[in-house]
Amino acid sequence: MDMGINLKVTTSPEKVMLENITGGVSLTIERQRVDARRSICHSYGVYGIVTISKSSYLILVVDAIMRGMMHDHVVYEIKDVEIIQLKRGSSENFRNEMRAVRRFLGGNGVYFSTYPLYKAMSAKKDDDVDFLFNSLPLQKFVKHAGGQSTLFSIYCIQGFFGSVDVGPICLRLISRRSWRRTGARYFCRGSDTTGYVSNYVETEQIVYEGEKATSFLQVRGSIPLIWEHALGREYNPKIIISNQKVLHIADKVLRDKYGDVLYLNLIRSSGYEGNIHCAYKNELLGNNKKGVHFNFFEEGGIVQGSTREKFLGLIIEEAVTSFGYHGFGKLQSGVIRTNCIDCLDRTNISQFVIGELMFEKQISHFNIESKEHLFEQLKNLWYKNGNSLSMQYSGSFALKSHFLSRREQGVIDRMKDGAIGLHRYFVNRLCHGSLQVTYEILTTDLEGKSISSYRDNIRAIKTLFLILVLTTCTASWALTGIFVASFFLSVLTISAITVAIIVVFLDFLIQKPKGRRRQ
Repeated sequence: MDMGINLKVTTSPEKVMLENITGGVSLTIERQRVDARRSICHSYGVYGIVTISKSSYLILVVDAIMRGMMHDHVVYEIKDVEIIQLKRGSSENFRNEMRAVRRFLGGNGVYFSTYPLYKAMSAKKDDDVDFLFNSLPLQKFVKHAGGQSTLFSIYCIQGFFGSVDVGPICLRLISRRSWRRTGARYFCRGSDTTGYVSNYVETEQIVYEGEKATSFLQVRGSIPLIWEHALGREYNPKIIISNQKVLHIADKVLRDKYGDVLYLNLIRSSGYEGNIHCAYKNELLGNNKKGVHFNFFEEGGIVQGSTREKFLGLIIEEAVTSFGYHGFGKLQSGVIRTNCIDCLDRTNISQFVIGELMFEKQISHFNIESKEHLFEQLKNLWYKNGNSLSMQYSGSFALKSHFLSRREQGVIDRMKDGAIGLHRYFVNRLCHGSLQVTYEILTTDLEGKSISSYRDNIRAIKTLFLILVLTTCTASWALTGIFVASFFLSVLTISAITVAIIVVFLDFLIQKPKGRRRQ
């Protein structure tokens, strides 16, 4: 069992010394003298170096939880990091940004292992780092520390790792989000001019027993046009398309990696999504690309019955059979690329249906007694996958999850989806500016540059709420002498007032995108 590396980290105001206890080697990193005490800690490895306005920080993983095995390699999820300042390049204090980075890495599905999680089993190129989430921080660490740095580094993905063993049969579901155009929901849409799209995720469905293994790949990603939202009070903000002519570039990115491509588009052909549906459909036709358009909502879901048969009949089943899977002397020759608007809820359900179809073919190579149990485990993994990817991009769990249970949407399901939708509405508008800043710090080169700044709206609202509650409670207590009743009455009253204030001043509080990172 490969548990990974074990580092002893000793810091002083002048240097950071890394000692690889597993490998018996050490590395010293010089730092600009900073106000810091001498300290010693243990680490799972170096995440990398991030730089903001010429101030640089070393990120070390100090806490992680085991999430399963990939062959003989332990897979961990990061739970906490230590951030050490190496150089202070400006008078600005980036303490808040580094605190946000620490929160992000400790709770956003970032995994590492001595197994190369960032590469599919069928990867054509060994140097493909599209899904190595800490690619840029590692590059900076190598540049700073030299050739031995690989002995101290960990290699991470952001996304999902799901692991289930049924007897000797091992089922794994791995989702890898590309770092090349990543960000928060309304802050990162569409494609850049190099063909990389936001929320570009490769999902690999793996079945193995010992050395015998099969894998099947699907990808999701934002509609490959250059577009954004006019973010405001509207629940569905207006879609603005500024350039359509990048699909052929985005298509080449996929074909170079996967071979043939089938585009599966799940958005509505009318209403809020109508204009981008029309533009996307025309671009697919104009570039002679194979596309399937399936209105998920009009069809009422696709997990069972005649709707499932209709969905698979739209050349989906033909494409799955034609593209095949990797393993047992076979090579997957193409990929189905799925999108809705967010590439979350509808996309995850559709990918589950496609994955379930291929799963039957994958497990045919193995001696399995209880296929029903294995299929149930597959469904559970896709359910968790949907929630994990949704949380990272939208800040909430996935919608429409009842479809994975093959049942009609009940009252409880509608209430749950309504609560999630409301949560998304406010979180995406009030909080995601700071989340976007964190993505920028971790995945873009900010050396010599400033970062976007956003009001800390949530902290301001919490402070306002607390002040109003304490003031009202104290006044009420002084008048009535009954503390408990006064407290609860005050909380209810001030909650209503706070919500009213948020609604009235929502236009001011909304954190809107401040220009695109890459075009």
